[in-house]
Amino acid sequence: MTPPAFDSAESSSRDHMVCHCLRVSASQIQAAIEGEALGSVPEVCRATGAGTGCMSCRVRIARFLQASSSAIG
Repeated sequence: MTPPAFDSAESSSRDHMVCHCLRVSASQIQAAIEGEALGSVPEVCRATGAGTGCMSCRVRIARFLQASSSAIG
């Protein structure tokens, strides 16, 4: 049996799955934060759907927001 093919973007360290419930990747979250100037976890959740399933990824979303604000300021 052949293992399933993986999207190279998904398997790269930069673009890992942040929200497994809704399959939202790191690059999707980062793009939403930067493109829509999002500043809170609820804003990212509304924009991407991440964090609206089991909610366990909300801590990871918060880390993206912290890293983004650190890069800006």
